[in-house]
Amino acid sequence: GLQFTSNYVEIEYIIYFRGEKQDYMPSHPTVPVSYLKYTVNDAVDLGNYTAFYPNCDFEGWVNANGEAVTNISAGTVGDIQLSAKWEQHKVNVRYVSNASDDVNNLPENHIFNYYDILDLPMDLPRKGNSYRRVFDYWWTLY
Repeated sequence: GLQFTSNYVEIEYIIYFRGEKQDYMPSHPTVPVSYLKYTVNDAVDLGNYTAFYPNCDFEGWVNANGEAVTNISAGTVGDIQLSAKWEQHKVNVRYVSNASDDVNNLPENHIFNYYDILDLPMDLPRKGNSYRRVFDYWWTLY
């Protein structure tokens, strides 16, 4: 008669990497790969998979509960979805008067997130000879 022998293969699961565009980001971040396959026997070090977005620091991967995930241990089963965690670079904004006489109410210096929208004052009252000039615009060097 015939003899049948069973054959088994390991189930492949998928780790999905999401850049998670934040509200302040004009475009989507770059992720190392969109997904990675693993089996129950694999241990995956996520330190080799970093994401990138200009003017932001990649702080690692988080799960759906916002918990940091640095590796996938052998013995783990099931598909996993990870999202990149970001921290915007900080920008120190200093306001300087380019006028020959003093300006009243010059804004105080502040530290902002890189992608913050700044609400710059457009009406700067002047002391002294205010009849000679009025505020026109802000400019920057960087």
